[in-house]
Amino acid sequence: MPGLRFSFDDTGRLHGEFTCEDGHQGYDGMVHGGVIAAITDASMAQCLMGHDIVAYTADLTIKYRKPVKTHQPTVLTTHIETVNVGMLYTMSCEITQNRTLVAEAKARFIKVK
Repeated sequence: MPGLRFSFDDTGRLHGEFTCEDGHQGYDGMVHGGVIAAITDASMAQCLMGHDIVAYTADLTIKYRKPVKTHQPTVLTTHIETVNVGMLYTMSCEITQNRTLVAEAKARFIKVK
């Protein structure tokens, strides 16, 4: 995603900011759900890599709360929720626009040995 910038805070949470354009829309003025899925998955992988963990997606669930609008600044926050046996990482990502939750995702990642 062009313009997507990530940074970590002191607690290890990953924050990102982006704005989707017309080429990312499904219906007029709304970002396609597949684009949102790709962004959340990428943010979770980046969060893990930022913690020196290489892992692949085992499953991903997304709840679309409201339409994600094009041409509006969008913010995401991603973090590691749990680690099971040092191999299975449960991740969480929230996406907001104008301080309103528009989508949230949960995923599990399996660490590459």
